[in-house]
Amino acid sequence: MYELTLQQVIVRLGAMLLIVAVYGCLLASVARLLGDDGPRHDGRLTISPFGHLDLIGLLAGVLFLMGWARPMDVDPARLRGGRVGLALCVGASLAGVALLGAALQLLQGPALRIPGELAAQNVQMFLQEAGRMCVWFAIINLVPVPPLAASALWRMAAENGAQLAARFYLPGAGLLIVLMASGLARKVVEPLAAPLSLMLGVR
Repeated sequence: MYELTLQQVIVRLGAMLLIVAVYGCLLASVARLLGDDGPRHDGRLTISPFGHLDLIGLLAGVLFLMGWARPMDVDPARLRGGRVGLALCVGASLAGVALLGAALQLLQGPALRIPGELAAQNVQMFLQEAGRMCVWFAIINLVPVPPLAASALWRMAAENGAQLAARFYLPGAGLLIVLMASGLARKVVEPLAAPLSLMLGVR
């Protein structure tokens, strides 16, 4: 973790950019389908990763394989299904990231046919690392701690849940970094990631 090569840093940066782009676009899209157009007005209905990037989450992803995207304001009062709709938005977007991991693994075979041994190896390394990071991203973001994805569910517990989640962004991010750096987060996530990775074919 602390002996990252430049190649690993580049691979993980690329993987995180891909993951937050897919996650953010999916979350905004599902919210819009269910009736909340707010994320589109906030510029979040985009496949560009820079519309969803959180710098601390990006750093966590590169260092610890477990990162997060910039929190998105989805209003359950505007969603069909209300609070259930909000849970659906979060669940669908994280499921989409997990499935992205599976799709990346399927590309490893075709990657072997890329001209040039070094190029093929680099692409395979990216696909493998990005696939694993997809699974870890999906699992860690199920924890309802700001700024993780499931902290959006605070809106289900209180009317001022969004304000509370925003207020606890920095303390939550700091706590997550400490847990990740200590290895405690990995000890929790790794056993959960193993069966999901096996099911999705992620190695």
